[in-house]
Amino acid sequence: MSNVRYVLVLAVAVAACGIAAPVAAQNSSYRVLATTRTSTMQDEMRQAGDQGYRFVAAMGGETAVGDREVVITRRRVR
Repeated sequence: MSNVRYVLVLAVAVAACGIAAPVAAQNSSYRVLATTRTSTMQDEMRQAGDQGYRFVAAMGGETAVGDREVVITRRRVR
């Protein structure tokens, strides 16, 4: 995923999740997963979970870049 696409998807996912500034100010990091294939999403979610990221929110449908994807936001609090 290109950096521009990653930033666009992250902005859409954060807005869709309603993540407020105080939450983002905590010592945490976010990972956004976006794909059109269920099997790919399962693999990516498993890898992110192994790295300590936990589910925050999901959305599906048309994304900011015009693709129909499932977008998952995950957060890891350090």
